[in-house]
Amino acid sequence: MIVFLAGDIHGRVSQFYDKVLDLENKLGVQADWILQTGNFGVWPDPLKIDRATRHHIDDVDFHKYYYNTLPVPRPTLFVAGKHEDHRWLNFKRDRGEMEILPNLHWLLNGFKTTIGLNVVGLGKAYSPKTYYEKRSRNALGHYTRADVERACSQGPTDILLTHEAPKGLQLGPHISEAEGIEKVCFATRPTLLVHGHHNHSADFFHHKTGTKITSLGYMSIRPVVFEDKQVWDLND
Repeated sequence: MIVFLAGDIHGRVSQFYDKVLDLENKLGVQADWILQTGNFGVWPDPLKIDRATRHHIDDVDFHKYYYNTLPVPRPTLFVAGKHEDHRWLNFKRDRGEMEILPNLHWLLNGFKTTIGLNVVGLGKAYSPKTYYEKRSRNALGHYTRADVERACSQGPTDILLTHEAPKGLQLGPHISEAEGIEKVCFATRPTLLVHGHHNHSADFFHHKTGTKITSLGYMSIRPVVFEDKQVWDLND
């Protein structure tokens, strides 16, 4: 199974998928699925775009896809990042509408889905102020301990798709403070943990759990093949 792993795109939908299609042409393959690590840039109302997304405003076009019901060109599964319209996403969740655009699917925090591979999601950012909130809707752009506990209950998985890196992982000048992700690694034993958020692309092994980790920077794409619980990088 060919999977393209992708970092933050901050609403630059057309630019991102142009890059995907160019990479497919270069490699002579087609992605079965794209797994995106949050900060997709889900802002249906461009007037509500937050400051971090507005930094990319010249090319932000999620709202154009949404209002014209345009599909994204490859099946894509994403977790929420910190910079999305979380109130609108909560509204969609309450209506059971998890296909945000045609071909674009949102994986709720703490849940597992199957796309030919099992994927557990833990999106949004860590905040010590909201980690112990009982309901994640109150935390908006932050995940909660309840989200972590739900993710831990999902059983073994192929991929753990998160926005944040596990606590203690150093990414460039930054050291992650994100609680709970390490616990999910112990509980679900993923073949691969994929995260974005820190704008740093690298591969690691977690020093405690032994989990293979792929960190993806802004607009970074990593094409991989999953087969029999093994993963190979197509760029190699």
